[in-house]
Amino acid sequence: MAQVFAWKDIVIFADVEMNGERLGNRFVWGNFKDPTSFDPAKPESIAGRADFNYGERILAGGETTAGTFLMYTTASIWELSAVNDDRVFVRREAYPGRKADFVGCLKYENTLVDIGGDHLYMAKDGIYAF
Repeated sequence: MAQVFAWKDIVIFADVEMNGERLGNRFVWGNFKDPTSFDPAKPESIAGRADFNYGERILAGGETTAGTFLMYTTASIWELSAVNDDRVFVRREAYPGRKADFVGCLKYENTLVDIGGDHLYMAKDGIYAF
């Protein structure tokens, strides 16, 4: 199921379909304060796209109290930070679940709860706070 987020005045689509193919590990973002513009060819545009590891599927996401954005996939938790250069976002794998047999990864869609920038969610072995 595709995901839609708004963060730092940018609209982000995740787990997208492009050119007739479902890309569960991809996210695309639009232009700053322009939720209808997704054309990276425009000179003033910051629109773009990025992929997480092949085989991962983005399940949920939310802003943190640190001003970053976490994306929860079937295999990891990724942290996005906004930067003021051509990259727009810097990605960091905050929790590599595949190194621990996916324990601690979001397992059940629609279970992520934002409690003021901290996140609660259900994994296969229990409830986690991140």
